[in-house]
Amino acid sequence: MHKKITALILSFTVVFASTYAFAKDEEIKKLDTVEVTGSRIVESFDEVPAQTYVVTKEDIANSGAKTIHDALKYIPGLCTTVNDASMAQKKGLTIRGLTSEMLYLIDGIAVSDPNHGTGSDLGGPLDLRTIDLDTVERIEVLKGSSSAIYGSDAAGGVINIITKKSFDKPHASTSLFAGSNGYFSTSTRAGVVEDAWRVTLGYRYTREGETRIRKSEDGTYDHANHYSSNDYNFSIGYNNWKFVGFAGQNKSDWESSQLGFQQYDQKNTYGRYTLQYDDGKFLGRVFINKLESITAARDNSENSDMSSTTYGGTLTRKTHIGILPFSYGIDYKKDKAAYTDRTGFSYPYDKSRFEVAPYIETSLPIGVCAFDIGLRYEYWNISDGANYKELMPRFSFNFANEQGTTYYLTIARHFSMPTLYQMFGESAYLSINPDLKAEKGWDYEIGIKNAESKNPWSAGIFYINLDDKINYVTTDPSSWKGQYRNVDKYRAWGFEASYQWNWHKNWSLTPAISFTKGEEKYASSHWVRSGEPRWKASVILGFKKNGWTASLNGLFYADRTFGEGNYIYDSGSIFTMDFSLAKQIKDLTLQFSVTNIFNKEYFTSKDGYLNPERRFMFKATYNL
Repeated sequence: MHKKITALILSFTVVFASTYAFAKDEEIKKLDTVEVTGSRIVESFDEVPAQTYVVTKEDIANSGAKTIHDALKYIPGLCTTVNDASMAQKKGLTIRGLTSEMLYLIDGIAVSDPNHGTGSDLGGPLDLRTIDLDTVERIEVLKGSSSAIYGSDAAGGVINIITKKSFDKPHASTSLFAGSNGYFSTSTRAGVVEDAWRVTLGYRYTREGETRIRKSEDGTYDHANHYSSNDYNFSIGYNNWKFVGFAGQNKSDWESSQLGFQQYDQKNTYGRYTLQYDDGKFLGRVFINKLESITAARDNSENSDMSSTTYGGTLTRKTHIGILPFSYGIDYKKDKAAYTDRTGFSYPYDKSRFEVAPYIETSLPIGVCAFDIGLRYEYWNISDGANYKELMPRFSFNFANEQGTTYYLTIARHFSMPTLYQMFGESAYLSINPDLKAEKGWDYEIGIKNAESKNPWSAGIFYINLDDKINYVTTDPSSWKGQYRNVDKYRAWGFEASYQWNWHKNWSLTPAISFTKGEEKYASSHWVRSGEPRWKASVILGFKKNGWTASLNGLFYADRTFGEGNYIYDSGSIFTMDFSLAKQIKDLTLQFSVTNIFNKEYFTSKDGYLNPERRFMFKATYNL
C-alpha cells in the first residue's frame, strides 16, 4: 500500500511539472497566487458561492474582544455561548449545529487536534485562546461544506484566521489590556526591513483571576481560580520564502462541584510552524503543529498527559488552459497522538495515521454564468484501524450582474474523520472503537449577496445531512462507561441574512438573523431536535468621527434547549448587550468597553455553565 501511495505522489508531481511546461509563459506571468477561503480559483472572498463573513482588524479593535471567540459573537448562524465565562476554559464554537465538523485554518493551513473528543463543551480542534488578536489581520468565515477544497472536518463551515503579513517598513506596537476579574494582557510586536529581508517578533502575556464558570443545583458556584499564558510569534521572510511560528504555554486551575469541589490544574503547550515558498506560479508549504496538555487533580486521583503532533505539506498551482482557470495540487498530512495516565485511571495509547489528497478546481463559463467544479480524493492510512478513502465533489452554479449582486446554488459532498482519541481513547469511562467510521453527507445551499453595494447585504437558505454521526454513547449506566459510536444521523435546514445600513457618513446599523432547525436520529429512534439555539439575532450600532469610534451591540438567542436525544429541556432565551468606546490620538488608541451591560446571568449548557458576568475593560495601544 505504501508503494501505491508513493506512486500516486510521483505521478502527481509529473503531471504538475508537465502542465507547467504546457502553459505559455505569457499566461503564467499574468498569474498571481491569490488565496481565497473556500476556493482556489476566484480572486475575491465575496465571489465564493456560499454565505461568507469577514471580521477585520478594525472590527476586532472596535469590539473590545479578548479572543477569537469574542470576535465572532455576531456572525449569523454561529453559536459562541458555550465555555464563554473564563479564559481557563477552552472555547467552543458551533456552525449550523455542528462543532467537531467545522474546520479551522491559520493562514490557509488546517489546524486540527487528533486527541479531540466530540462536543462544543470540549472546545474545538483549535484552542482559540492561543491566538493573539494583535497578530490578526482578518477572520474569514465560510458557511457550508468545503470538503472538496480542504478535506475532512469542513462539513459545517470554515474559519480562516489570517495573520498580519510582513511590513514594508520598520514598525513597532504595544498594547495594555486590563479589567474585571483580574484580567490583564500586554502584547508587543516589532519588525525590521533590510533589502529583501523582513523580520517580525511578537510576545503576549495574559492572566485572569477568579471567575464563576458553573452553577450547581444547590445554588453554589464552581470557579476558575487562575489563568496565565505566554505566547510568542515570529515571521522571517526573504524574497519568495517565509518562515512563520507561533508557540506558547498557558496554565489554569479550576474546581468541580460534581466531584466534591475537586481542584484541577492544567498546563497546555503548543507550537505551530510553517515554511512557505510563493513565486506567483506555485505555492508550497510544509508545516508542523505540536500540542501537549497535562491535567492533574490536587488529590492525585487523576494525572494525565495528552500530546499530539501533526506535520505535512501542500503544493498548489494556478494556471489557465485556454479560457479555463485551473487550480490543482496535493496535500499530505500525518497525525500522531499519545495519551499517558500516571494513576492507572486510563489506559495509554500511541497511534498515528497519514493522509494523501490530490485535488483540482475549475470554472466553466456558461453565457453570463459560471459553473464551478471542485474535486478532491482522500486516502487515509490508520495504524491499527481500518483505512479509509473518499471522493468529494462540489458543484456550484453562480451568476453576478452589473450591480455586483451574486446569485448562487451549491451542492457539495462532505465528510469528517474520527479523531485518534475517539477511536483509541480508553479509560474507566471510555472504551476503544477502532472500527469507528467517518461521518459523511451532502450540503445544499442557495443564496444571494452583494458586498459591493453601499449597504452590503446577503441572504441564504441551506440544508445539510450527515450519516454515521459520531456521538458518545453510555454503554453501562451503572458505571457511566461509554464509547464513541456511529449511532446518529443529523440533518438541519435554515436560513440567515445580514444587512449593513450605512445611513450616515458617521453612523452604521448592522442587523443579522439566522434560524437553524437541527435534528438527530439515533439508531432505532425517531427524529428528535438537536440541542443548539434555533434563533439568533444581533444588531450593531456603529459610530466614527474625528478619531472617535463607538459601538453598541445587542445579541439575542431564542428557542434554546439543553440535553440530547430524547432528553431535551427548554432553557429560555438569552439577551446581552455590549458597549465599546475608543479614541485615537495620533499613534495612541485608548478604549473602554463593557460586556453584558445589564449583568444578566444565563445558563449556557445543561451542565450549568454560565455566560460572563458584567465586565469592564480598558485598553491602550501604541503604534510606532
